[in-house]
Amino acid sequence: MRFILQNRKCDGCTHDYDIVIAPTADAETTTIINEYYDELEASGYSDEVCEKVIAELKPENLPKQYFFRTQEAVKTLSFDKVKRQVIG
Repeated sequence: MRFILQNRKCDGCTHDYDIVIAPTADAETTTIINEYYDELEASGYSDEVCEKVIAELKPENLPKQYFFRTQEAVKTLSFDKVKRQVIG
């Protein structure tokens, strides 16, 4: 939760990870985060409030997204011609 909020606050990446794999945010995700935003900030992003937001988001029901931030990360990808999909 802290990672998501930190990256939403700025224009660029706030991390040095080459690859990030996480649930994909949708319109409902944004609505839920906005509803809790003031409470999150007021609590200093406490574990209790973060866990409450995560429980409501139900990230296990969202599809995964893969973010390849660096050229090194992109070089790890290959294409499976039989299945016609990118594999990493």
